[in-house]
Amino acid sequence: MRYSPSLVVISELLNRGAKIVAHDPQAMENAKTIFGESIEYDDSEYKAVNNCDAIMILTEWNQYRGLDLGMVKKLMKGNIILDTRNLLESEKAKILGLIIEGVGR
Repeated sequence: MRYSPSLVVISELLNRGAKIVAHDPQAMENAKTIFGESIEYDDSEYKAVNNCDAIMILTEWNQYRGLDLGMVKKLMKGNIILDTRNLLESEKAKILGLIIEGVGR
C-alpha cells in the first residue's frame, strides 16, 4: 500500500466528510494501521457496497472483475461506480441502471 493511489483518494474523501467502507482481500490490515477507525472495513465486497451511495474500484483483484452487478445494484442505495481499473462491463452496468465511469475510456 505504500504507493497506492487509494491512500490519497481515501484521505481526500475523509477530508471532505465522506464515510468510507473499504474492502480489499490483501490490504485491509495495512489500511487499518494507516486509517484506524476513521473508515469501516468489511470482509466481503458485497457487504461493503450495501446501502452505499457510490463505489470506487481502486485495485485489480479478480473478485472485483467478476462482481455480480445485479447484486451490486440491489444492495446499493445509489447507482454510481467509478471503476479506475476498467474491470467492469460498462454496457451491462448501464442496462441495470448503474452509472459507471472508467478511467481513460
